[in-house]
Amino acid sequence: MNTNRFPCASALWLAGTLWALAPSAGAQGAPDDAQTFAAAMEAYRNSHWAQSYALLVALADGGHVEASRIASQMHRWGPRLYGQRFTAGADQLARWQLQARCGSAAPAAQCTLTAKAP
Repeated sequence: MNTNRFPCASALWLAGTLWALAPSAGAQGAPDDAQTFAAAMEAYRNSHWAQSYALLVALADGGHVEASRIASQMHRWGPRLYGQRFTAGADQLARWQLQARCGSAAPAAQCTLTAKAP
């Protein structure tokens, strides 16, 4: 898809992809995490962006890989796709991106080396 000619179309495609790829509840983490993730995805499906983001941030900060990936994307595409900005600190974003890239099963040292590789 040519993102220069159709920026809104690519943003909509991204939103659909995030929604479709989100795992069902119980896919990872503790039962409370599964319930919170399910609630975040339900809010997302219902276009309650701020509520969804707040729940995803709490999970991402706790190490939830999928929440990290989705929260990072919401932060990046917020103004264009959701019509609002989602705030996150630079360290917070770096941690989420690392978690999203490496997952929770990767050893920390290996993940850090992989993330720094060009």
